[in-house]
Amino acid sequence: MKTKIITIIAFLLTTQFFYAQEEKEHESFFTETEWKSEFFPFPIGFAREIPLEGIEEAVFPPGWGKTESPEFWSYLFVWNVKTPAPLTLQELETYLNYYFDGLLNIKNRKNGTTILPTSTLLTTSATTKFIGTVHLFEGRYTQKMMYLHTYITQDYCEETNEATLVFKFSPKGFNDRIWEQFQEISLKNGICPD
Repeated sequence: MKTKIITIIAFLLTTQFFYAQEEKEHESFFTETEWKSEFFPFPIGFAREIPLEGIEEAVFPPGWGKTESPEFWSYLFVWNVKTPAPLTLQELETYLNYYFDGLLNIKNRKNGTTILPTSTLLTTSATTKFIGTVHLFEGRYTQKMMYLHTYITQDYCEETNEATLVFKFSPKGFNDRIWEQFQEISLKNGICPD
């Protein structure tokens, strides 16, 4: 009986120790928001083809997973990653294709629906801002192909060889209210040390 109690106490203390480390490691990159946050370390489990190291934080509005909501599939995420140079337009297109194909499990879908792989098309006027669309199979709620409008900003720090990229996605056009909501959520700090 004593051995069982000691084992349970040891387990609880160990769990609390690791939980505290996990919380500290995943401190939010964004200013305070009521949106739900999720964290993914790179390499991301569902998109291991992306050759980056770092972390992603994704934030979702309350209506993200509700087809009737004006916030449906509108969300944003930040990648804070190690890279010897800023990511190029071509790298971002390729990585987003890997990301969404993996996230939506394109390879393993065999339900008779016509499923095309993700296709991303971006344009840029500078190496720090990208705009475009992601055409993907939305396999969670509608089982249909859909377009996400996307806006990406990139900050790069040569001192640390790190890039911080903010990705904003929505099936709604850029004049929709959701894009104003995105502006209300910003990064806490700059990427380079002061």
